Amino acid sequence: MVENIRNENIEILLLNEHDWNYSALGLDKNTFMKIIDDLTFTLMSKSEQEKANPFLAPIFTLREGRVLIPHFLLHNSVQRNLLTSLVRKYEEANHDSELKLSIVTNPLNQFLSSNFPNLLPFEQVPLNGSDLDYIIYDKNTHHMTIFEIKSFNEPITALEIKNKDKDIKKGIQQQLLKHRKFLSETHNLDDLANKLGIPKIEETSYFLLTENTIGSGYIDRNEINTVNLRMFMQSLTDTSGQLKESSDLLNENSYMPQENIDYAYVMTKYTVENIQIHAEGIIYL
Repeated sequence: MVENIRNENIEILLLNEHDWNYSALGLDKNTFMKIIDDLTFTLMSKSEQEKANPFLAPIFTLREGRVLIPHFLLHNSVQRNLLTSLVRKYEEANHDSELKLSIVTNPLNQFLSSNFPNLLPFEQVPLNGSDLDYIIYDKNTHHMTIFEIKSFNEPITALEIKNKDKDIKKGIQQQLLKHRKFLSETHNLDDLANKLGIPKIEETSYFLLTENTIGSGYIDRNEINTVNLRMFMQSLTDTSGQLKESSDLLNENSYMPQENIDYAYVMTKYTVENIQIHAEGIIYL
């Protein structure tokens, strides 16, 4: 399938398309080749040059045929990069809100139904001109937790982190704060209970829920907190499905990494041509 071409600086794998066993992957030839084309680096129009990234499309076309440079895979987050590349190419799927919600809600629904019969989930509930993405109601305590859901690939570059922070802030400021203000009126809360067919709502809590990333340290977590799926599931496990106690733990940042427990800041000092350089970094403990 591949042939190694080496020099002292780089290794290149020449791909032999005739040997590709695409049927072993459960794909027909056209689908398989379309994926290969999607992951093949091409120069784009000037407005799209930022997408022409060899880490996202690690296959190249040369005169000898398609080639792959292993460095781009071995020294980077290959799975995440390939997903990012495909998401960028298929904008329609990327903007399918129901599909993106299901990435988070499907495993959560299964987790709730298998472990906590007292917790009742609702999805995409209309409210005040928009939708509540996800609601969980505790039948024992009448506590309700309301989520705005964001599903996106884990950001790596500074620009990606900045853009994801914008999405998170938008979800908090334009959705959750508006919902919280609206439901602070007792009659609106009663109307929501009637719409859902539940007896009453005693208390509410609000979170922005993601699949993985919870944003950078620039996210203000004092107003409404951002948590991921793992953190929320763990909080339910630790409280035996008590929704109010789970929300309290999350708001206390109980599942956030702790300095000098999970990580530590370190300072490295070195000298280059009589210039002393101090570099700060993080180590995981």
